[in-house]
Amino acid sequence: MSEDIANSMLYKNYILNVDMIECIRRGNVDILFASSEGVLIQDKYSLIYMLSAENLEIAERMIKLIPFEAEMVVVHQDFCCKLIENRINSNFNIACYYSVWTKKLLIEIPRGEIEVRKLTKENLDIVVSSYSSIDLVGKEYIEERIESENMLGAFINEKLCGFIGNHEEGSIGLLEVLEEYRGMGIATILQAEATNKALKEGRIPYGEVREENEKSLGLQKKLGFEICNDKIYWLMK
Repeated sequence: MSEDIANSMLYKNYILNVDMIECIRRGNVDILFASSEGVLIQDKYSLIYMLSAENLEIAERMIKLIPFEAEMVVVHQDFCCKLIENRINSNFNIACYYSVWTKKLLIEIPRGEIEVRKLTKENLDIVVSSYSSIDLVGKEYIEERIESENMLGAFINEKLCGFIGNHEEGSIGLLEVLEEYRGMGIATILQAEATNKALKEGRIPYGEVREENEKSLGLQKKLGFEICNDKIYWLMK
């Protein structure tokens, strides 16, 4: 019953709430609050809290259900940010746009000499040393993503030239192309491969793009992803 109520509210703005919709679809979620005006869930894998509210009053009710020790909260309306910051003593805030592949068709991208395959532990060190946001996720997280077969690599003559992966909560991310291989369309190939993998596995292909990352937004639009008009906010300790 609560799942039906939650989906009814979230589907009012599918693109904005795609992360919560996907978590509920996967069945790995605790629905902590659900009404026609707001939904609060916790992803069981990542332990991330996700909140979407139509007004401040309902947001205040839901935020009281988030424990003070919560490490990470995703909110889908900017008026929730200050409330969450005060609730969990957050000192770090990232604003992103969601990009969502809403089509059922696979993306056809010619690879040429580029081979795309799952990464293994042999690739761990180069991924960790090359990933520009490693300070946010850490080596252990990358290692777990590789071991769970959630990262793809692009190779030219057996040399790793770029990679992409799925985050614990289901989003596509961790995209990086090694500097010497940039400008060759590798990011496009990796994004397409990760999207096709999600479709084949019955998942919703979506990802977060930081508001200042115009290059990545351009890539998503070029491939045909729908970009959310509103931002979502990651708040962390």
